[in-house]
Amino acid sequence: MKQERYDSLDLAKLILSFMVLMGHIPPPLSFQEVLLAICRLTIPLFFTISGFLFFRKWPPVTAGSEERKKRLFHFLKRSARLYFSWMILLMPITVKYWSWYGYSLQKSVLLFIMNIFLGETFVNSWFLPALLLGIAIIAVLSSRLSNRSLFIIALACYLVCCAFSSYGNLLQLPQPGSGEFNVKNSFLFSMVWLVIGKVISENEETVLQKTRSHYLPLILIGIAAAVLYGIEYSTCVTRSWASTTDQFVTEIPISTILFLLILSVKMRIPHAKDIRTISTVTYCAHGSFGVVLRSVGKRFGIYFDIPSQWFLSYGLTLLFCVFLGLAIPRLSRYRHLHFLSWLC
Repeated sequence: MKQERYDSLDLAKLILSFMVLMGHIPPPLSFQEVLLAICRLTIPLFFTISGFLFFRKWPPVTAGSEERKKRLFHFLKRSARLYFSWMILLMPITVKYWSWYGYSLQKSVLLFIMNIFLGETFVNSWFLPALLLGIAIIAVLSSRLSNRSLFIIALACYLVCCAFSSYGNLLQLPQPGSGEFNVKNSFLFSMVWLVIGKVISENEETVLQKTRSHYLPLILIGIAAAVLYGIEYSTCVTRSWASTTDQFVTEIPISTILFLLILSVKMRIPHAKDIRTISTVTYCAHGSFGVVLRSVGKRFGIYFDIPSQWFLSYGLTLLFCVFLGLAIPRLSRYRHLHFLSWLC
């Protein structure tokens, strides 16, 4: 059976990347916390989309272990190439502006090696190693465990992340220092979303049919899930239970429903490849560009802490990422610049 093409996921990733940018450069507005709560849903959706797209091409057990190894290796190779290319490109900015590189040489090297796999080696890069490790772990375990067992394990890991994040102060849990392993930003967070994407991909036809025939009930359930998420978020923030606002238990139902609704939209969009590239470049480049922009702004007395300056900061960062996303694939067509294709 020919697999359905999902342009809606490409468009969603573009919008989500712009929302990630907003979450990392929050606007100085009275409803900032509401925007941040919405932007927190972007990373779960990114992981769910990645899990769905990877596992819908995952060979069945009957295909043999070699086919599965080939598929996994291809994904890991391509993703690692993207990760290391951006890491090397942005290294000058990372070394200059990240404080934990100011430790002793030995400690800095050890932290760097650890963060390649368990943290981030450039601003906001933790998503990539979390994706690689999460996919690898689930792919290996999937030949031995059922989806139910995988979900239980992944959910337990996610609840640990919630404990350190939205309930960190309430439970008086220690928080990591600069450059140290952060439970909240690791494969422990990614696995539950990847498993959800896997389960949906393995029941793709049935899930799509039921989603498209039950839009109204699903939307009503989604509204209820959004209300629960809002209650949990506001309670943890106002009562100072949260050490950070990275993960919440009620993100699971609302993010899953949002993914199903996005997946069910039938659409065709032009320049889908450009859209995918822009979303990838925006996610990888926006943090480092933002660091440089804020540093330059301080020299001129601009701190981007009023709405007009925030719009300038957000607009410049967005324009830079879009320009880079359009330029990289076109420049990579030249023989001596082909290596640029590794960045997208």
